Amino acid sequence: MSTDRGPVVHQRLLIRKLIELRHECGLTQEQVGKALDWSHAKVMRYEGGVHVLSQSLLDALLVLYGVAGTSLGRELRALGTAARKSAWWHPYRNLMKAAYRTYIGLEAGADTIRQTATTVVPGLLQTRSYSRCVTATYAKPLEVEPLVDVRMRRQSTLANRDPRPRQMYLLSEAVLSMHVGVSVDPDIMPGQLHHLVDMAGRPEVQIRVIPAGHGEHAAMIGGSFILLGFDDELGLDDVFYAEMRNMCSLTDKKSEMGKYLRDFQEAWEEKALPEDESVQLIKQHANSMKSQRQPPVHARHP
Repeated sequence: MSTDRGPVVHQRLLIRKLIELRHECGLTQEQVGKALDWSHAKVMRYEGGVHVLSQSLLDALLVLYGVAGTSLGRELRALGTAARKSAWWHPYRNLMKAAYRTYIGLEAGADTIRQTATTVVPGLLQTRSYSRCVTATYAKPLEVEPLVDVRMRRQSTLANRDPRPRQMYLLSEAVLSMHVGVSVDPDIMPGQLHHLVDMAGRPEVQIRVIPAGHGEHAAMIGGSFILLGFDDELGLDDVFYAEMRNMCSLTDKKSEMGKYLRDFQEAWEEKALPEDESVQLIKQHANSMKSQRQPPVHARHP
């Protein structure tokens, strides 16, 4: 594997390969359970990713599937070891819903990240000060800084990956015009906008803006959402994720993925400004906010 994709992705890779082996051996989940003296429910939980396989349970499966001691068996044991590693977000787990924890784990190993944003700058593009203001609107005071830390760690995790995932962000112009943090420090939002410009200069990041004048578009109807993609060689399904306040939605159903991917691509190609024009629009909003906060100049009386 060319990169460490994190325990959640390694777990999914391991499960996929084990299910393929079971099918190749012509075994049902019930038959596996009987052969290993496991309940059918136990086999379903492990194949469903509810629990991470211990080394002993994985070894039992490798023997049953006839690959113990082979190169494939060693590869699967290595995946199992990687899947059992503690995720970096483990200390913060009690602050996050299960779907969000799973999403973060998948994001860390994704090859492409597509995100729409209708009102808030995407988390992977946020500055700490902007993130703190946004998080304070819904989190308890003592939870704000830890949750901001999680967001910053997500950013550094992707920045340190080799290769970095391709990232495409589709922003409504409303994201740029809301002066987040103005009551705390008027420079927070202009600083955030300049950060967007800097991020757009990275080779793996593309940012496009849909101007307010372009009207309605399909990608705005479902609200903000994220699509994670994985290289074909991995064999993992793409993932859809969305959240609003206390609700999180995470799915890899192809029937749902297709619609959101089409909506994203249509808005990206037909509604949004090209990257260079988008960057210019972001700069205009930043400069406008800067000028608005300047004290008025009073004319001198002779």
